[in-house]
Amino acid sequence: MAPKDRKGKGKGKGKGRAALSLDSSFGNLSLTPRTQEAQSPAVPDEGNCGDEYDVIGYDRVTVQPDTSIEATAQSTFDTVMAEGSLTQIGDRLAFGNSLGHMVLAEREDLLGEMKTVKAQLAGHDKLFARNDQEISDLRKMVSDLQAHSEVLKESSDRYMQIRARFLDTFLRDVEKIPEARWSKAITEGNKAAHDGDAVADANLFESGSRNDDTLMVKIYGLSHRQVLTLKRTGDYGSISLVNARATLKANKERPIPPEIDQAWGDYVFQLEQNWGTKPGEEPLSRLTQAYHRFWEVYGRHKK
Repeated sequence: MAPKDRKGKGKGKGKGRAALSLDSSFGNLSLTPRTQEAQSPAVPDEGNCGDEYDVIGYDRVTVQPDTSIEATAQSTFDTVMAEGSLTQIGDRLAFGNSLGHMVLAEREDLLGEMKTVKAQLAGHDKLFARNDQEISDLRKMVSDLQAHSEVLKESSDRYMQIRARFLDTFLRDVEKIPEARWSKAITEGNKAAHDGDAVADANLFESGSRNDDTLMVKIYGLSHRQVLTLKRTGDYGSISLVNARATLKANKERPIPPEIDQAWGDYVFQLEQNWGTKPGEEPLSRLTQAYHRFWEVYGRHKK
């Protein structure tokens, strides 16, 4: 039982807490430590002069049937204190017998080990936090790459459909082959040509082939430079969203529902207000909420 710190009170005396462990024929007994004035010989001069030190006495004794534990404890305390000496344990002065010194030394070692373990745990916590961040970054990178792959696949598929449409249109209009009139390639090619493709269209403006950039804003809600910035930063979620709305907007046979236009307008507004932030980076942000809201409305319309 570790002692509490006490102030020295004059030469040869000190108030402390004695740790005493007792065995008896009636079973194991433990004594609640008591603060006592040590009846011990004068300690060396270097331990006096008002220094703060620990006082501890430790021993293991047998309580006789005709003796009370209190009397045995008092007698043992007097004995171990009479054999006491002053020593340095850690950064503290301690007065007590050799076994008491051992108890305090073990306590000091345990405190040192605990401090080391806490430092190691703190290091592990930092490592875990760094690993968690890296995992989160990798997941986001995978998500961006998947979205990018989808955009590239869509562009490639559309281009191939348009070229197939050209070939079958040639068969229909030049070679006058009747079967080509209802060719699937022509139907799919028409669809590809009429679907939104913000990146491909933005490249037309970037190359100088077109200069009426206000048309990009009308169709996609963004200028061609904004679209190319989204591509450069890997914001393929936003690109897919404006493409989806543009495709619906271009379909004259099926007017776009007002709620989709509203959801698209809300998203474009949030995108410009939070430029440089991708949807999903901050799950509770208004940008992310507007993103999910558009796809929710879009999904209902497509059913």
